[in-house]
Amino acid sequence: MWFVYLLYSARLNRFYTGISNRPAARLRAHNGGTGARATRAGRPWELVFLAAQPDHSTALRVEHQMKKDSALQKAHRTGVYRIKC
Repeated sequence: MWFVYLLYSARLNRFYTGISNRPAARLRAHNGGTGARATRAGRPWELVFLAAQPDHSTALRVEHQMKKDSALQKAHRTGVYRIKC
């Protein structure tokens, strides 16, 4: 089973979209600085959305679509609304 996930960094006020077959381990990697390069600056990351997918191919397609979403669409999906100061 594969998962599509959204992480949120309050520090950077931004979302990160990814896929994994072990989402808890992947979150630890992102927060430990060994995940994707794009997540190193925003630690700590919070898992705000997780959706199970039947296979890797489907997870990639869903991730690709979610990466096209605007920040507002991601906020609606997760319930995390960013406040700009």
